[in-house]
Amino acid sequence: MPDELEARARLKTRLSVHDWCKNGQIIGWQNARRSFVYPAEQLDERNRPLPGLDHAVVQFGDGCARGSG
Repeated sequence: MPDELEARARLKTRLSVHDWCKNGQIIGWQNARRSFVYPAEQLDERNRPLPGLDHAVVQFGDGCARGSG
C-alpha cells in the first residue's frame, strides 16, 4: 500500500510514492480497485529505491503497470 511505503521511506505524501513510480524509480501494480500496490522489498536499508531497480522498471515503461478494463 502507498501509505505503508511512504511511512517506511519517511515521505510526506502518497503522491511522492506515485511520483517515484512515474519517474521509473520503483515498480507499482494497479489492483482491482484501480489503486496502486508497491512492494516494500524494493527499498534498501535506508528505505530508498534499490540500486539497479531502474533496469527492471524500464520493462513497465514508467514503472507503473496498469490493469486493463
